[in-house]
Amino acid sequence: MIINLKSTDKEDTLVVPAKLSFQYWENILNFGIGFKIDDKNVKKYRYPKKIYIEKKDSAFKIVKYPTFKKGSPEIVFNFPYCNTFLFKTNSETVRTAGFLGIGLGFNYAYADNHYLSLNTGAAIDFALPFLVPLDRGSGNSESTSSSFISIRNHQRFGHFDLGYGLAFSHSNWSLNQWNDSLTKYTFQSSEYNSLGLSVKASYQFLKTLSVGILYQPNLVNLTSRPRFIYKDFISIETSIKINLNPKK
Repeated sequence: MIINLKSTDKEDTLVVPAKLSFQYWENILNFGIGFKIDDKNVKKYRYPKKIYIEKKDSAFKIVKYPTFKKGSPEIVFNFPYCNTFLFKTNSETVRTAGFLGIGLGFNYAYADNHYLSLNTGAAIDFALPFLVPLDRGSGNSESTSSSFISIRNHQRFGHFDLGYGLAFSHSNWSLNQWNDSLTKYTFQSSEYNSLGLSVKASYQFLKTLSVGILYQPNLVNLTSRPRFIYKDFISIETSIKINLNPKK
């Protein structure tokens, strides 16, 4: 595909290369017979549904996603979905895992594709990937949760986004114990306020949708001693970003 561009001070021609379509690769399902049939068919090629063109250094360029321009704000809805927690109780270290969480963030670009993010969120280790009433019955019922506020510095590289910064976290662990007849019940719990790091690496699938890994190690215990203690929260997180000034 040839695209001719013209502005008041510049004319340029860009070439968008064709790629083999998904339908063409589906010929694998017919043992490759369709590859021979479609070999000379121009419909085997496809072009991107959306093509982003920006003017950089007085020249037009095709970019994978629009540049997050300096001075632009974004609202971000975060969903920490698959979660794991490392927690130190009064007597042992436990690792739990589960689902569900929610968060809200605000991004501000201080330079093109460089921005600061302020985030708040909460995550739990619910046993199922969707929220329904859950009867655990007799035995032990263990749960961990974390709520946090973080600030990170980010940079975007095409599809990829990397951020690092600091986080304040409130973490809670509890253990419910019932006997078989459900007549005797004991309860244990522990909680911490702590400071640590916040690191996130994500991949942009759509203009507004990305999926990434959030890693937040808690290093400084603000609640009790010892002061330096390692805990962590790791999550596979989905984010929906809304640019509040898309024309900038």
